[in-house]
Amino acid sequence: MAGDATPEVSALRKLRARLEALGGSLVLERAGARLLAEVPAYGDRGRAGALGAALRARFDPGGVLSAGRFAP
Repeated sequence: MAGDATPEVSALRKLRARLEALGGSLVLERAGARLLAEVPAYGDRGRAGALGAALRARFDPGGVLSAGRFAP
């Protein structure tokens, strides 16, 4: 819940929202499991996410290559 978020989680959410509003992104390259439970490594992937999902479905239908790393 946003009201229970730590200062770090709140700051990352705000920064990601600001960057995405400007057409950018924020990717968490290194984070612990607790942080990743609150803030996903990747934000809104937009059209690139749809393309990535289509490529994964075509070339890795079993989902064995980097499972969960780039696309849920």
